[in-house]
Amino acid sequence: MTISTIGDTVGRDVVSVIVPVYNSASYIHRCIDSILGQNYRAIEVILVDDGSTDSSGEICDSYGRKDSRVRVMHTPNRGVSCARNAGLECSSGSFVCFVDSDDFLESYAVKALVEGHKRSRADLVVGGFNKVKSDKTALQIRDFPLDQLLTRAELEEYTLAYLHNPRQRQLLMSSWAKLFRSSIIRDRKVTFREELRVAEDVAFNFDYLQSVESVLFIKEIIYNHQKLGTYDSLSMKLVEEQPRGLFGYIPALESVSNFLQRSNSETVISRAIGQCYVYHVALFMIRACGQINRRNIIKIYRLINELISGSDFRTYVKAYVPAEGNYKLIPFLMRMKFVWLVMGVSWYEAYKLYGTGGNIK
Repeated sequence: MTISTIGDTVGRDVVSVIVPVYNSASYIHRCIDSILGQNYRAIEVILVDDGSTDSSGEICDSYGRKDSRVRVMHTPNRGVSCARNAGLECSSGSFVCFVDSDDFLESYAVKALVEGHKRSRADLVVGGFNKVKSDKTALQIRDFPLDQLLTRAELEEYTLAYLHNPRQRQLLMSSWAKLFRSSIIRDRKVTFREELRVAEDVAFNFDYLQSVESVLFIKEIIYNHQKLGTYDSLSMKLVEEQPRGLFGYIPALESVSNFLQRSNSETVISRAIGQCYVYHVALFMIRACGQINRRNIIKIYRLINELISGSDFRTYVKAYVPAEGNYKLIPFLMRMKFVWLVMGVSWYEAYKLYGTGGNIK
């Protein structure tokens, strides 16, 4: 039996919920059920099966047969950015939300976002989220205890604060837990950059924000983000033929820089970008070196040596002043160009974070 909800959605703004799906059979049920269980019924759910090799595609099709709000697309495996862009192309709602297939929503999530927009008329509405660990414990991430409407100038201050300390002000660094206006995406031709393996959310968000005058941060925790604690996620897994893909945050910062240029000097922007650049190079060093094995160790050595020898990085790392809780030793070793020490310390940090000691064999 197909569930029809047309009568429930008349006169309400439809929200397109786009879910890229790849080999997610073990958790896709929880994700889709949380979307279909929203107490805001005027949604269309677009499931984009990105060439899954497990039963994810069949699971998506089963939901499409049962609920008229669900649309399923099957595409060759081209990555999460291509999948999201495919979903955007066929979406018809006034607003767009993104959900990752291993995550899930609180039942009031879409309603809270839509009501936030109605109260504020903001061009983007941002909710808080739970960072759910593998042991089921959760850390709440929200930047404001009450609803907070930021003007463009205040949003630039928020962004600069993030760049100076990337462990804080994290809510603009992902595309999920947000309500985007479809008209801005369509009119400004905002898409996910398909060449990026990581940080595609950052580039998309700040390309979108260039056309935004206000953003509402709501107090509600609406989203549950699953932290797998392994190298299985797209942002963690090292493709041995293209290890540079792990450093995608660097080109994504170009979009952040473009957003800040309206009201900030080149000196202010460069200093802030440099801080964030060095932090994320250190972070991705850990992710890459945690996956070292005999086949790729020389390739990773050459990649790191090339990266930390670049003129832009040399400029940034010399001016790097770590904020509280940020990386200190790895940036120092990178500044001194001690490549083998960088790799050894990064591998050890990966061992502490992920408990596997990397993939050395």
